Amino acid sequence: MLVFFQGEGEIRIGRRKNLIRYDPVCSTHIKTYKVYNTLVHANGGAVLLYRIYQIVFVLVIGIATSASADNTTLAINLGDQRAMVSVAGHLGILEDPDGHLDFATISSESFSDKFSMYDEIPQFSRTRSVYWARFSLRNKNAYPINRILVLNYPNHQKATLFMPQGNGRYRQRILDAGRMMRDVDIAHRLPVYLVNLSAGETTTYYWRIESPTVRPNIEIWMPSSFLERRVSEEWWYLVFLGVTLATWIYSTILAVSSRSRLYTALFIFASFALSLQLVVQGHQYLLFGRYGGALTFAFMLLQSWTAGALGLFSSLFLGIEGRSGVLRTGLRTLIVAFFAGGLWSLIDYHNAMIVYQLGVLVGAPLLMVVAIRMAWSGSQDARLYLAGWSPFFVVGILIALNGTGIIGSVVLGEKLMVAFIPTTLLSFGFSIMYRVVRERTEKERFMSSVEMKSSFLATMSHEIRTPLTGVLGMADLLHRTSLSPRQQDYVSTIRSSGKMLVTLLDDVLQLSKSETGKLSARYDPFDPRQMIDSLARLFSGQARNKGLDLQVVIDPGVPATLIGDVGRIRQIMLNLIGNAIKFTSTGYVRIEMLKIKETEAIADGPIPRYQFSVKDSGIGISEDSRAHLFEKFSQADKTISHYYGGTGLGLAISRQLAEEMGGEVDYVRDVETGSKFFLSLSLAEGSSQKVEEADPSIIETTMNIGRVLVVDDVETNRAVIVGLLNAAGIFADSASTGRRALDKLAPGGYDLVLMDIHMPEMDGMTATRRLRKAGNAIPIIGLSASVLPEERQQYLAAGMNEVLNKPIGIDLLVESIRRVLSQENHAGNVGKKPQLVNKQLQQRHREVLGGEKWAEMMDTFRADASTVFNSLKDAVRKIEANDILIYSHRLSGMAGFLGFDALSAEAQSMNDAVQRENVAITKPQIEVLEEIYLSTIRQLG
Repeated sequence: MLVFFQGEGEIRIGRRKNLIRYDPVCSTHIKTYKVYNTLVHANGGAVLLYRIYQIVFVLVIGIATSASADNTTLAINLGDQRAMVSVAGHLGILEDPDGHLDFATISSESFSDKFSMYDEIPQFSRTRSVYWARFSLRNKNAYPINRILVLNYPNHQKATLFMPQGNGRYRQRILDAGRMMRDVDIAHRLPVYLVNLSAGETTTYYWRIESPTVRPNIEIWMPSSFLERRVSEEWWYLVFLGVTLATWIYSTILAVSSRSRLYTALFIFASFALSLQLVVQGHQYLLFGRYGGALTFAFMLLQSWTAGALGLFSSLFLGIEGRSGVLRTGLRTLIVAFFAGGLWSLIDYHNAMIVYQLGVLVGAPLLMVVAIRMAWSGSQDARLYLAGWSPFFVVGILIALNGTGIIGSVVLGEKLMVAFIPTTLLSFGFSIMYRVVRERTEKERFMSSVEMKSSFLATMSHEIRTPLTGVLGMADLLHRTSLSPRQQDYVSTIRSSGKMLVTLLDDVLQLSKSETGKLSARYDPFDPRQMIDSLARLFSGQARNKGLDLQVVIDPGVPATLIGDVGRIRQIMLNLIGNAIKFTSTGYVRIEMLKIKETEAIADGPIPRYQFSVKDSGIGISEDSRAHLFEKFSQADKTISHYYGGTGLGLAISRQLAEEMGGEVDYVRDVETGSKFFLSLSLAEGSSQKVEEADPSIIETTMNIGRVLVVDDVETNRAVIVGLLNAAGIFADSASTGRRALDKLAPGGYDLVLMDIHMPEMDGMTATRRLRKAGNAIPIIGLSASVLPEERQQYLAAGMNEVLNKPIGIDLLVESIRRVLSQENHAGNVGKKPQLVNKQLQQRHREVLGGEKWAEMMDTFRADASTVFNSLKDAVRKIEANDILIYSHRLSGMAGFLGFDALSAEAQSMNDAVQRENVAITKPQIEVLEEIYLSTIRQLG
């Protein structure tokens, strides 16, 4: 062991656990040596390095001791009128490593020269020792004086102040975390005591501190000055605390209302920062009394968790969490270390503080570098982040460096920390607010562009479909006349080209609806075998003409009835089968349906997953084309469009439709034998009763259709439709405007009206409303060149019985006319309020699904409808248009599917009102809707 002496103070250096007993040197050297010694003893192989450090340390100690050591305690003269006197420069410190020294020993003459003096306020971080502080006060006046003694650090876990009471007696003032504010003279956020000195009296005070962090910062105040300081200081503290509290409330509202991970992280950070600020300022005792001591014991935990929450918020705000690689992994590790270290501090404060300080020294510069790089690249978020984070970063680094012993006391840094916590939170709050406003603006801009796009598509659809109606209609009429083979070939080319153009229009509009979320699923029972057989019959002619073998394979395990959106499934399969036949020159095309083993668990139990696939022996798909196969306007080979035609939209639309149903569309590549595309999705099983699909052939062909009035402002369209009807044996007349149609319909004599929508003078919707208002129940079929779903709903709401999209083929036109005329009591149904319960529809569902399954669906509806209706009611109260659209649509859909017509119609009416930007009307509507909803629920029993 090496032993050196400097004056009467003794320094012991060796390999024992307690290396230093009574140190006469500055705390920074001692702390640096202790940190080093801890690291060296943790590694037995560093003995040589340890010896070298011993030599350097002793040299440094010698210099420092000769320069600053002074064991004489200087009394503080209180005779002048200074407002405040600090004990810095008058404070003696003695370390008691084992905690065995008592007050009698410390205050004895033999220990009077054992205390080391400091020129500034010392700080001992990460210590396990007990420290004794000593200072003296002298009244050099010829009269008694009163002063106020303030202990300026409120977070010592256990401390005892020994105050002289005269005649050599001392009074113990206990300051542990549980009784910090109970044994004081003045109620304050800091421990405050009254000091009375007689004329010419000198008294000595002792302070025993047992805490992981020791900061013996003591101030002596004149009473009047202390009161003035207390008022001004507390005002600023309350301002800072108010800002922090306001930001915490703001972050709480954001976290609860949005449930976003970013806002939740801000809320967590604000909560810990608010608690930390209370502890740093000492307000926990004023607010919570003796229970505030729990926050003092949790001081290190709050520091670590505040740092961890800040890292989590920073990761989400700067987008680090969305990246991959070392940066995200490293930051995640630091965040976990902070939260784990906070819990560890309750068990081992000393080592937990090391983890915290090292984490700050690593994580803070890392976040700063990332934010600076992002700001340099033009990120506005990063610039806002730096504005709030930079001051907090500087102070945090200074305090961490001080804790490791690299730099001295940073009392100013701790005071700045109190100010920078609220300013940082405020800056983050403004950053979040800016982001919310920016995202809302971008959303509004996007919605505006979507509306413009929808309007453009509707206009273009109308403008293109109107002449197409004439082209295809005349081609159909020409096809029915006597033509030579060459002329028939010409006509067939015109018809196929026109239909290809219609398909292109439909694809673009379908894609637009899918992108804007305007597609809505319909789940009905269907027979999968019947559906696949009908698809095979539809394509059998094309396959036969190309010499292909069209095969159908259905797994015996597939049930007779499934529940799903059969329309979308057919649309996807039509595209897949059509592509297979188009790109296959020889061989086969196989349509398969399999029940695969995967299941999806829901509340009613697992739902089987099915796979519809189309396998062909065509040209196959190369590996290079796979990445772009499902992109819009993309095809496997640029030359394909020249040889086979097509827009490249079919697969993109199919994938989006599948995703809307919770399924997927993909393919298995095999260049040698072609390709296999498949649709997989989960479908519930319906009742074993066979589902009969409507067959146009069952409509009575001998039905007497009577006279039809064709209303269209385009003469070509009128001529085409009248010609098609006449060719089908139906007498037809025409009118060019809605007003002329009303004049012709007034005397009667017509059985049905084919009404164009967009016409000058009076459009089709206005004419229909006037007919219905006058009590005329004549069936009306709308003819629209615009096929957007929201517009179709408006036409039906106006009183039309059905809406057909232009251009119209003769077969579809005649079928629609017969179907509308075959409906029973059509005149009595016009203008009639929807019934509360559609018993006929419910009976059909019950027969298809079975009684037990139907009862389960009713129970599910009762629970889901309650949630949706309450959310809708809340959205109406808050005037949230988007939420009203969402919940009214959901309520209308679920009610309509289950046969609750009145509830469905009223919810749809509210949805229509919002789409017409008439949100104000929803407040009286919600009252009507609530009455219908309650009546519907009562019907369930």
